[in-house]
Amino acid sequence: MNLNSTSKGKNRMQLILNDGEIAYDYTTSAQEQAPVLFLHGALGVRGQFEGLRKQFPERSHLAVDFPSHGGSRVTGGAMNCERLARDMLALLDALDLKRVDVVGHSMGGYVGLAMAHLAPARVNTVATFGTKFYWDDATISKTAAELDPETLRAKSSRYYDALAAAHTAAGADQALTFTQSLIADFARWRLNEEMVRAANVPLLASAGDRDTMVPAAEVMRLYAALDPKWNAAAIVPGAPHPLQQLPLECFEHIVRRFWSLAAGR
Repeated sequence: MNLNSTSKGKNRMQLILNDGEIAYDYTTSAQEQAPVLFLHGALGVRGQFEGLRKQFPERSHLAVDFPSHGGSRVTGGAMNCERLARDMLALLDALDLKRVDVVGHSMGGYVGLAMAHLAPARVNTVATFGTKFYWDDATISKTAAELDPETLRAKSSRYYDALAAAHTAAGADQALTFTQSLIADFARWRLNEEMVRAANVPLLASAGDRDTMVPAAEVMRLYAALDPKWNAAAIVPGAPHPLQQLPLECFEHIVRRFWSLAAGR
């Protein structure tokens, strides 16, 4: 693998792997704190975190496009959550980053938890927003079917065109197919509460009170399975599932309170 820098200051860079290329932004800070790794949701892109990143100006930021998303490409390999987590760990290795605090939206939060499961020493904390943790077979099948490129194009050409404009490296079809395969793979492998407990990485589980994908009961169910001493749960008022509608100052306050809790561990 190697790194190619395309600019200075706010670095827009690319990690070249054997089975694809990972596009990311890396902004460094003079403070000696672990960087914050921002992970977007399924069919999202790293640019969606621009507003939230501004809420933490004192920290170094690493924002990534998942494979087949945004400016990242896939040339082979598995299409599942484990692959995403291992690719993120490979990026930390390439940047010589020992540990990070993860902030993940939706699927990004799930990948953050998978990173903590695979390599707990590399993850200080995981803060999730709108991350669906509990997947049953019916939900897996239904969600995967909704991501079929032809079906989605026929249902909403405007949404399909928006995906094509966002996912410039791979295109809308590949972004949808990758995500469809990722969801379908939950029938084979998915996280469970014991995996999260065993990782022993502090978790903030949160969702908006208007989120139809991740109801408050699921957030509290996961929190109840963990040690309340170092873990936290939050329901964000007035927030639906999309990251673009997240009340930034409210969520910043929640995350900073969580980081303070975890720091006292």
